[in-house]
Amino acid sequence: MKTFAHRFFTMKKWLYLGISALALYFLRGMLARLFLLLLISSTLAYLLCPIAAFLERKARFSPRAAALCVFALLGCVLAVTLYLGIPALGRQLHSLSALLPNVIGFCRESVESLSKRAVAWGFSEVIVSNLLAQAGEILNSLAAKAGAGASAFMGKMTDKSDLLLSPVVAFFLIKDRRALSSAALRCVPLSIRRGAMQVFLSVEKALSSYVRGQVLVSLATGLMTAAGLLCIQMPFALILGLLMAVFDLIPYFGPWIGAVPIVLLALPEGTKTVLPAVLVVFIAQQAEALVLSPNILGDAAALHPCVVLLSLLCGSFLWGILGMLYAIPLLLILRAVFDALLSERLKSAKEMKRTP
Repeated sequence: MKTFAHRFFTMKKWLYLGISALALYFLRGMLARLFLLLLISSTLAYLLCPIAAFLERKARFSPRAAALCVFALLGCVLAVTLYLGIPALGRQLHSLSALLPNVIGFCRESVESLSKRAVAWGFSEVIVSNLLAQAGEILNSLAAKAGAGASAFMGKMTDKSDLLLSPVVAFFLIKDRRALSSAALRCVPLSIRRGAMQVFLSVEKALSSYVRGQVLVSLATGLMTAAGLLCIQMPFALILGLLMAVFDLIPYFGPWIGAVPIVLLALPEGTKTVLPAVLVVFIAQQAEALVLSPNILGDAAALHPCVVLLSLLCGSFLWGILGMLYAIPLLLILRAVFDALLSERLKSAKEMKRTP
């Protein structure tokens, strides 16, 4: 009888697991969108939370009033930015779309000129023509991929219009952050609650010093790049500075990715524009490396470059650009959790040795 009951409950358990797996499989699209919404909302709330805490501490605002003030301030900043920046960005985007064929044509002409010089220098004409054909195919492929990528991006943004709810979710995360923290802590068993609190504090310390500092550094680098490009009268300076600020959030690879469109758009203007544009990017990156990062970030990450590169590659493979943006914060969370658990284990071992 006992064996039958054991088999029955085992079959029941596996049945529940199978049903849960099927439910997760069929609901994977909705769960992925929900996860992305929570991820963006949590990031926004985490970045704005210090302002709300400052208002609560200094101005004695309630959590609700502080959250409302933070989002009202954010709305005003966005409104002013859109009012002043959208017309200029619109004009630059329109001009950029008209200039892209010229840039591609210039690249093709440069390749053809280089091939003619190679033949004049004594290289085989057959090999040069094959290389020229391959280069033309690569340029056509890049142009097609760029157009397809832009269309796909706009389609995804339209399809994921529910992400517009992220500021609303972020508002409630800021307003109810203490209640949510207390509720999450109550779900942890008493026996490990102290260790869980230690893990939470370690994660908060690791993230607060890196994420917010990296955002400030990237914004400053983007502003410096845009200002420098405006000084040399480089077209599309606002768009290029915005791209540099976004890509600069990615360590190592980001500045190179952000510099590529600057160089490509400066090439048709000749060396009189290419060299100053490269100099602007170089000065902005040196200012970030020598002044901004040491004073704002310090040793917040303190990760080995090989570990950073591997995490970026894994993030890119799993989730593209978004994965690269969140790779380092996730790595810092895992390291903080491991360090906190190891510290707690060592502390418990020392206490056990002291007890007779």
